[in-house]
Amino acid sequence: MDRQELIPNFGFSTLTEISTGDNDGADAHIKSDAGTGTTTWSLLRDGVTISVAKTDPVLYVALQSSSSMVSGQYDHMTRTIINFDTSSGLINTLNITAADINLKLNQNYDYDDTPHYWSDTYYKLGFFNLACADPSIPATGDWDNFGSTLLTESKPIVDITSVDSYYSWSITDLSYIKVFGISEFGLMALGDGYNITPTWKNGLWWIRFYSEEYSGSSYAPRLDVTWEERVSINIGDSWKIIEDIQINVGDTWKSLSSLNINISDIWKTVF
Repeated sequence: MDRQELIPNFGFSTLTEISTGDNDGADAHIKSDAGTGTTTWSLLRDGVTISVAKTDPVLYVALQSSSSMVSGQYDHMTRTIINFDTSSGLINTLNITAADINLKLNQNYDYDDTPHYWSDTYYKLGFFNLACADPSIPATGDWDNFGSTLLTESKPIVDITSVDSYYSWSITDLSYIKVFGISEFGLMALGDGYNITPTWKNGLWWIRFYSEEYSGSSYAPRLDVTWEERVSINIGDSWKIIEDIQINVGDTWKSLSSLNINISDIWKTVF
């Protein structure tokens, strides 16, 4: 087993190789903003005026009710994009056994602490599937590219309180990690991800985590991957893992990895 730590920065794969300065959007937050005009939850979630912050030192997930206190109306909401170049640190012969995303908390703020916008079931944070038009440069159009499939465990927002501490989300769908490209994750409140209409209140809630731009590796978002390497061989200019290769023995197809050979009266596995 081995463990790899990746940061949302293209061209770099491990925390010891973290680059300095702006990476132009490997992580960003994206905002739907109705301004002082306010709008309904449905229209706000569909996207009103969209903006993307790619160089901020913090990443937001947020929701604000109407600043003019109009019941059922909202001013803005925010989601976060975090993309990892998993092709630079992982190879296709690896068997990923566990993975988690780690974010360091900057602030958790609720203007009117109770009631929360959603019930306990949906007042949680989790990472959802995402497909940016260009993963290296998130854009306004990516608001519509957030999916509704939860890829990680969810974490109650009320439990995320220790400033400057890392919080970890275990990835439950390991097949989502792309060993040939960019693994894209959208951080949302579950109420947003599942499109649950909030309980309106006169309030403002946000949670902020440090971005890669803040201050280097000790604050950056991390994707930690635990993996084991699998043996592969080249067949017809294509690499195949041995578990996928079969040969015919006595009219029976056998996995190459299950075969034994006799060496000096001792049976040995082929691989």
